[in-house]
Amino acid sequence: MFLAVEPSLRADVPITSPAEREAALRGWVCAVLRADLLLGPVGDSTERQIDVEIFDGENTRRESLVFDADQHLSVDSGNQPVVAEDYRGRAFRAVQTLPLYGRTWNLWLSTRPEFDRTSEHTCPGSDWRARC
Repeated sequence: MFLAVEPSLRADVPITSPAEREAALRGWVCAVLRADLLLGPVGDSTERQIDVEIFDGENTRRESLVFDADQHLSVDSGNQPVVAEDYRGRAFRAVQTLPLYGRTWNLWLSTRPEFDRTSEHTCPGSDWRARC
């Protein structure tokens, strides 16, 4: 679960300085978001072939894990950093940093065993197993 907070500012006044923004502040808009409900359908939309992890902040320690689509990272592992070895056996993985609403999220994407099984085949004209 996480909280998204944004200021609501008057549109008819300048907001170029901190003092102007404070004078224009009407209030705050808040939303409590459950990551499992918001992001859970991601796995369904990729036929459970892609795994997604989202970490809040610059680090990728298990304690900052916001969402794990396939639950393969154990939060019970304490404050250990997530490393490439945690993705052993997955054909592809990528990391993307996303600045969102004044926070930084680290998005880790990787293939799941379902993808890897369906993509293994012999390439035409070759005698070795490869991903084409």
